Amino acid sequence: MKKTPFVFAGLALLAGAGTALAAWSSILPTGEGTYLQWTPSSGATHYTLVDETTCNGVTDYVRTTTVGQRDSYGVSLSGVPSGALITRIDVKPCASRQTGGGTTPVMKVFYRLNGINSADVGSYSLSGTTPVELATTSWTGLSITKTATTTLESGVVLFSGTKGARLSRLATAVEYTALPLTPTNFVATWPNSSSLSIQLAWTDTSSDETGFLIERSSDNANFSIVGSTSPNTTSTSNNVTTAGTYYYRIASVNIAGKSGYSSTTLVTVAPPIAPSDLAITSQSPSQVNLSWSDNSSSEQSFRIERAVNDGSFVQIATTSPNTVVHSDAAVSQGNWYAYRIASVNIAGSSAYGSTTPSTPSTTPASPSSLNGTLVGTSSPYISIAWTDNSMDELGFHIERAFNSTTSFASFAEPSSNFTSWSDFTSASSTGTWYYRIRTFNLFGSSMFSNIASVFVP
Repeated sequence: MKKTPFVFAGLALLAGAGTALAAWSSILPTGEGTYLQWTPSSGATHYTLVDETTCNGVTDYVRTTTVGQRDSYGVSLSGVPSGALITRIDVKPCASRQTGGGTTPVMKVFYRLNGINSADVGSYSLSGTTPVELATTSWTGLSITKTATTTLESGVVLFSGTKGARLSRLATAVEYTALPLTPTNFVATWPNSSSLSIQLAWTDTSSDETGFLIERSSDNANFSIVGSTSPNTTSTSNNVTTAGTYYYRIASVNIAGKSGYSSTTLVTVAPPIAPSDLAITSQSPSQVNLSWSDNSSSEQSFRIERAVNDGSFVQIATTSPNTVVHSDAAVSQGNWYAYRIASVNIAGSSAYGSTTPSTPSTTPASPSSLNGTLVGTSSPYISIAWTDNSMDELGFHIERAFNSTTSFASFAEPSSNFTSWSDFTSASSTGTWYYRIRTFNLFGSSMFSNIASVFVP
């Protein structure tokens, strides 16, 4: 509980009996009120005779002997913040009877808020002719929102008796709860692309909020409450249901109402950015290797789709995030294949990458100018060279035969763009070795090149 001293003419009371979070404003009269029926002890101004900080009445007071007469005094609410909720008004008089003899007078007090009187309460039975401190009268359980036009007066009325009343001072105190301060540094983030949960964080600048209200909008104009928190909280989460851009704002609240709104923050929940540069980087007759550029930081996977022979695209694989390669080992020569890829998170799928490679639709061109040379004497080998005439081969099949041009067998498969190969095994056998070569891609193999021969002595 926030406690602020509550002072009545030098008597310090604590506002412990008030509501939690309450503050007090102790006020002496600052102007004339609506009722001016009691007689000033001097001059014509009433409020200056009852605005003392000490209880005295020897010279400065107002008085009446007429039952039913009222006097009231303006009370400034400048110490109460605009928008605060006034929950209690206390009035404490310093008074006595006016004369000796006759029946004991009874005085009551009241307040006048925005031109409307409260009930007359207090029933102060006055004795002696020197004003003394009297008990405090309280109006509790109030719910008054202070605005720029709120006015307050406190006053007295002689209720009964023939000895009259003398008022030397009338102090007023107001218990109120101010609006809480506005939260600051409000930010919204989407930290996990596998969840539609938005993380919200802020700085709690108030010590008297009872909680926080979270509001959200999809157009930065029409906001609605989507959550609330307990006091002293500085973060929470909010779930959305679909992709989109969301605007958030926050306010702190207490029994007085709602603070101003924080600055608006926005967060975008969106599918990831599409991958690019999809390419077939290497292949064999039964495998296609794909590679691409990962342009997103929020994907949860990549979806790879394939079309066979101009058919529809069908998903064939899903990869983990941050992957940039994938092998398709379920292909066969003679078919035409096309691929496309998209990045995916919980908000949806990106567009497909801008490049959609396809496997060749024809066999590659045959290599030419095949020749072979025996190289070296101590560790001899046969060097084979050729001209690569193709732009879309996956590799080469090199075949050889010993002392024959009909019994060729494959012994090496250099990858694409090779133009030479070294055969170390054959150089150890005396005789003539014959070589031929062809290119291949996923569609098929080319015709063989010319036959080259090399004699090993």
